[in-house]
Amino acid sequence: MTQEPQPGRPLLADERDPLQRAELIRNQFDRIVTSAGFVNSPRMCQFLRFVVETSLSSEESIKETVIGVEVFSRAPGYDPSLEPIVRVEARRLRDKLQQYYARQGTRDEVIITLPKGGYTPEFEIRSVSSLESDSPPVRAAPRAPRPTRRLLQLLGIAAILAGVGTWWLRIERSRALPVSKPITSIAVLPLANLSGDPAQEYLADGMTDELITKLANISALRVISRTSAMRYKGVLKALSQIAKELNVDAVVEGSVTRSGRQVRITAQLIDGKNDRHLWSEDYNRPVNDLLAVEGEVARAIAKQVTRTLSGDEQPQFRAEADIPPEAYDAYLKGLYFWNKRTEDGLRTSIGYFNQALAKAPAYANAWAGLADSYLLLGENWVRPAGESFAKAQEAADRALKLDDDLGEAHAARAALDADLGHWDQAEPEFRRALRLSPGYATAHQWYAEELAAHGRTSEALGEIRRARELDPLSLIVNVQVGYINFLARRYDEAISEFRAAIQMDPNFFFAHADLGQGYEQKGMYPQAIAELQKAADLTNQGPDEMLWLARAWALAGKKEEALRARAALEKEFAHGRVPASCMALLDLALGDRERAVRRLDTACSAHLPQPLSGPEFDSLRADRRIAVLLPGCESESPRPGKYFK
Repeated sequence: MTQEPQPGRPLLADERDPLQRAELIRNQFDRIVTSAGFVNSPRMCQFLRFVVETSLSSEESIKETVIGVEVFSRAPGYDPSLEPIVRVEARRLRDKLQQYYARQGTRDEVIITLPKGGYTPEFEIRSVSSLESDSPPVRAAPRAPRPTRRLLQLLGIAAILAGVGTWWLRIERSRALPVSKPITSIAVLPLANLSGDPAQEYLADGMTDELITKLANISALRVISRTSAMRYKGVLKALSQIAKELNVDAVVEGSVTRSGRQVRITAQLIDGKNDRHLWSEDYNRPVNDLLAVEGEVARAIAKQVTRTLSGDEQPQFRAEADIPPEAYDAYLKGLYFWNKRTEDGLRTSIGYFNQALAKAPAYANAWAGLADSYLLLGENWVRPAGESFAKAQEAADRALKLDDDLGEAHAARAALDADLGHWDQAEPEFRRALRLSPGYATAHQWYAEELAAHGRTSEALGEIRRARELDPLSLIVNVQVGYINFLARRYDEAISEFRAAIQMDPNFFFAHADLGQGYEQKGMYPQAIAELQKAADLTNQGPDEMLWLARAWALAGKKEEALRARAALEKEFAHGRVPASCMALLDLALGDRERAVRRLDTACSAHLPQPLSGPEFDSLRADRRIAVLLPGCESESPRPGKYFK
């Protein structure tokens, strides 16, 4: 009986002397690295040399950490989970070997493969007779006791017959064949930063963003948004599993390596169902060509998944003319910090977008980024928001004057119009934005919020569900699905969505705050207080969260706690950080109707915008004295809360 082959050992079919076998393998290595697919990839050749030589000299399996240190010059203690350079480059090496044997190496005597899930190569050899008849290679018999030469011959014949189908199938699958099933959905995973410099992370993330943005403009293609894609940054998972989790047909992965004034970008398209390689390409360019190569990569991927682009889609794949590389670099840094969605991140992004505009005043994308940054600052942090909104409006207008086909700029302008109460102008802008950028999940989300604020909850649910299809792992989008159900008085559905979002991230305070309000509407005050307390704790007793907690205390009969909280909130109210309508809700819950009336009379007489949509404000409309005041506040119609993602 033969023994099972030991994992990680090179196998050969014949009985040559070990030195002869090693010489055959090394000759084959030389043939591979001088081929067209390898000759201009020195690091890939170094990778292949290391695993081949290590495998020939040792029976131990080759570890990912060792490759990181020995081949890619990482420091001892290198952690592959933080920087997946070995995994990314191994996939590229595996694909390059498959392509080599499908083309130049179809009649080579020795076949070198890198099996999935490991880094120890396998070696196969074909006899002279099999080469003459174009027969497939024979996997080597394991090193084992040989009972008789006759038995060995029989085993060899069996191995030949068994190997014919598997070898031929493997070679055929290695070819970059046309996709048998049309690709209608795709995820661009975060490009790996292989520069060895964490300071270059913005470049890899920025290139990822730009690829997603360009591909999302193809109306026939569903492209997973950045928020969901970035959750896989540094995650070691099979691509087929990621594709299943995101519900996409294909996955794009790759890397960015910057060295001095040169940059190398690799990208490959993988079938999400079976990990089959569909397309790959390397781009070695000067840093000055970054903007052009970004469009080139996007066009190449688009060509693989859809053969034609509509007239509206074509301009999205052209690089902006006359943008200096320094401006593009600053723009990518701006995007990197904007995506952090924090006050500090937004303020930093404004600095970088302004740097880009100082170098290129006609850079429409940088103006759009500046508009988004000021918009989010005004919505979430700056009070009063007027100055931020004015700067956002100016930036959005400049972007649209330069490029009226920029969907992101139309979305920013639509959101601003809505914030300023101009719904008649905002809705056409939203529709234009979505026509130009149908895959822009944020535009679907913002439009959904505004539709819901205007009582059109059925349409709003359609838009927010589309946003979730494009961005399934976005916490705020998932919460907003629940919030729009809440606005539609579908409290059980809303509570279910909020709970699901908390399962995704137990520390996401929006989900706890909204779940608390859902419980409150059902009269479940102990549960409401528990969730609202979590939201307050997670925001360091933020004024909005404390207001809703105080109201829940009042409704639950805990008047003393509610009064203490209101006394503290009066200071926030005096500085314009808490709306009069929300303070009036707390007043009513405490039974202080006269204070609520005085508060709203002052605000509405001055036509100060007040959030009034949602079931929590029904108690204001039910009071006759208050109801007559509200038209003065409703004319502005702001968003139902701070829900930008």
